[in-house]
Amino acid sequence: MLKKGSLLLLAMLLLLTGCSGQAALVRDSVVATIDKPNYEFQGTLKLLADVDKLEKLPDTSMSSDEKKEMTTVLRALAAGVTLQGVQNDLHHAKITFTANDDKPLRDKGFWTGDKKAAADLLIDDNKLYVKSPIDAKYLLIDNTSPLNETGIDAKKFKDFQDQLNKLTLEFMKKYISKYGYTLSQVKNLGTETVKLPNGESVQATHIAISLDLKELIKMFYYTANDATANADVRAFAIDVATLFSKFQQDQYPTEKPLTDAQLRAEATTSVDMGIAYLKGWLAQTQKDYPVDKVVELAKQEGLLAVNLDFDYLIGSDKLPVSQKATVKVTFDPKVETVKEPITIGFESNSLVWNYGKAPQIAYPKATEAVTLDTIYNDEKALSNFNDKGYLYAILKSVKEDHDAEQEYWDDLYSDEGEIDPVTTPAPPAPTK
Repeated sequence: MLKKGSLLLLAMLLLLTGCSGQAALVRDSVVATIDKPNYEFQGTLKLLADVDKLEKLPDTSMSSDEKKEMTTVLRALAAGVTLQGVQNDLHHAKITFTANDDKPLRDKGFWTGDKKAAADLLIDDNKLYVKSPIDAKYLLIDNTSPLNETGIDAKKFKDFQDQLNKLTLEFMKKYISKYGYTLSQVKNLGTETVKLPNGESVQATHIAISLDLKELIKMFYYTANDATANADVRAFAIDVATLFSKFQQDQYPTEKPLTDAQLRAEATTSVDMGIAYLKGWLAQTQKDYPVDKVVELAKQEGLLAVNLDFDYLIGSDKLPVSQKATVKVTFDPKVETVKEPITIGFESNSLVWNYGKAPQIAYPKATEAVTLDTIYNDEKALSNFNDKGYLYAILKSVKEDHDAEQEYWDDLYSDEGEIDPVTTPAPPAPTK
């Protein structure tokens, strides 16, 4: 989870920097972060929305009480979530989420007390631990369990993930250093002093980057065209396709397995076919939908504007100190109850410090965590979670659904002996 999310985020940040002189500092800082993934962080994530306007949007499927509930949820999302934690590397992290407005949970009876609703999330390779402050134990979600059920070797899968991550990171650093798109709105706003949560103050350079819908479309076309002609992109695609094929063949061996050279040859043919198809599609798409036409069509459909704003504060060591990202979408709802355009989006703001010096994460012992299988098979397992908390409510519902489905299949087997897939009705639908 963390590894995939980190790679996607890094790819987005790196591509957005382009090759502009000022933006190059941002690019260098993100590349430096790839090589130093050990740090502490703190930030916020919140919804940006015209809640009052959203309330006026007609929805005949919602009752007045449901609309009030939706408004409460939107206001809570607008208040945002505070995040604080540690990342030791791309495989290990701890994040504490705290709701700045927990009214939706309190209204439902899923949270009480003086403290805000919160959750601790710990990532340990393919294991995920979740716990709220009022629970006695962690919920352990082991992502290797589904692999074991399919016969996939968990260790080999981890090796495959590690190889894929390494290939991706090496490609990103190589490709971005040559990326040729130049952003049009990049400003160096000078040097600022940033006070960090550990008490230190850091001098950092403030780089601001802005993009609108037109530039995003131009950058998409540029990147797609570059991908079809770039030797590094082709080599990376072949490496990844070969890696996938080797892993699949290893897990599901055939009588006549292909050699590494044969697997690479197949991957090369497949990638080259894909590149050829993409070239043709791009040529026709750009002819039919030039940039200005796409922008105009979007406005006709009610999409009036897309704005992305990024603010980076980067230290003298080229490591990011603060990052703020704002994404806004403005649209015309085209309804009588709302006369003006509506803007929705999100904002994230983070501080990062202690690169290479972040504390090691203490993971729960086996006796301090409960798995879903334990909850399914042990009636007392739910008592490890506070019945006034949201985790208890979620797990109770999940267990009830599991028990109902299990009882359904047990009754069929005991009554019929055999199952007829044609005449057997579907199991009961999960509860909401």
